[in-house]
Amino acid sequence: LLALAATAILVASTTAIFQKDLKRLLAWSSLAQIGTIVLGVGIGTAQGMTGALLHMFGHALTKGALFMAAAAFALRLGGTSLEKLAGAGRRMPLTSAALVLAGMSLVGVPLTAGFVSKWTIVLAALERGWWPVAAFVLITSLLTLAYVLRVVEVLYFRPAADATVTREAPDRFLVVTAAATQVRDFAWLQRQIPQDARATATDVSAGMAVLSLMGPRSRELLATLTDANLSNAAFPFGTSQTIDLAYARVRASRITYVGELGWEIYIPTDCAPAVFDALMTAGEPFGLRLAGYHALNSLRMEKGYRHWGHDISDEDTPVQSGLGFAVAWDKPGGFIGRDALLSQRQDGVNRRLVQFALSDPTPLLYHNEPIWRNGVIVGRISSGMFGHALGQSLGMGYVKNSTGLADKDFVMAGNYEIEVAGVKVPATASLVPFYDPSSARIKGAADPAPASGH
Repeated sequence: LLALAATAILVASTTAIFQKDLKRLLAWSSLAQIGTIVLGVGIGTAQGMTGALLHMFGHALTKGALFMAAAAFALRLGGTSLEKLAGAGRRMPLTSAALVLAGMSLVGVPLTAGFVSKWTIVLAALERGWWPVAAFVLITSLLTLAYVLRVVEVLYFRPAADATVTREAPDRFLVVTAAATQVRDFAWLQRQIPQDARATATDVSAGMAVLSLMGPRSRELLATLTDANLSNAAFPFGTSQTIDLAYARVRASRITYVGELGWEIYIPTDCAPAVFDALMTAGEPFGLRLAGYHALNSLRMEKGYRHWGHDISDEDTPVQSGLGFAVAWDKPGGFIGRDALLSQRQDGVNRRLVQFALSDPTPLLYHNEPIWRNGVIVGRISSGMFGHALGQSLGMGYVKNSTGLADKDFVMAGNYEIEVAGVKVPATASLVPFYDPSSARIKGAADPAPASGH
């Protein structure tokens, strides 16, 4: 029994450390805890059996709490992958705190149920003179600590997916914004710094250049120029690392505005030409091509990414524009406009950003085309472009309900037409991206599935 229990603890705990989903991590953790119970039984004394029973009941309560926390994350964040949990400690502080406390019991931190049961098993082993078994229980608790700390790091110290703010160090952040709003955003940041705060904001735009390397083979291409580990496990979506690239030290951020696997590469200005040349040379066997703004616009339209100044502005809210998932609703101390936004979230809104695809691929959408719902104009196209991967003309626009809420039922119950040069063209409305709605491609997974449930 002792050998079987030790194997279960070692294998299951080690496997848990490398899981990418909280539910799988907890499942492997359960196997390790069962191994600890069997270990207590295998000692063959009354005290060993007592420790096993204490661990059984304690683990039942602890793991029940952990899976309840996982269910809360799934309900709020749409899943339990560690990528989805990034930054959840700020958005769901109570649930995250409960998970951490239960995790401490798994480790066996003093004053927790896990400590009582594990210490009883350790004493039982020492009673029989089996000090290697006692040492094994204590040492393998460090494996448990490893996967618990991994979850803590994701919850509290990892930036949320799709963030434009990169935490470079505990006290330093890199804020990336659009060139058109550079001065405005920098001035706003400076105004928000309290007079007694030991903080500064510095515009480093002149010292850095950025190149976006995007596409299904971007990982293969980048791997020819750096020794950094670019795998999903080592470099997941929504993270940023400093790497060596073509004789330059650059910051590579795995985010995208085009809906494909890729990296934004921030380069010291004096090194940018050399890095560009190296990428172009290395990219020839991969079919690398330069892409302009119209290409980028087409790609982001297919993925449903909003464009500042067209689809969203300071006159629109995250609730209206479908970006509520990016709001830290439970942020300690709140944020500017929180009360008004919570009211919209609870009461609903009468206008909502919707994506459209024309049934006829010939007409093109640009901007300001009227949106007709059941014969009534309910809005106008805020931006549009032809989607080459889908073979359809695409657009976005706010749909307004003059007599009630613009909720999902209202949006999806209508028959839509977009007026192009005086001609009404039938259109399909969707609240999810038409292209790769599961985001499998940006996560480096499988080919995209078509959107369903428009």
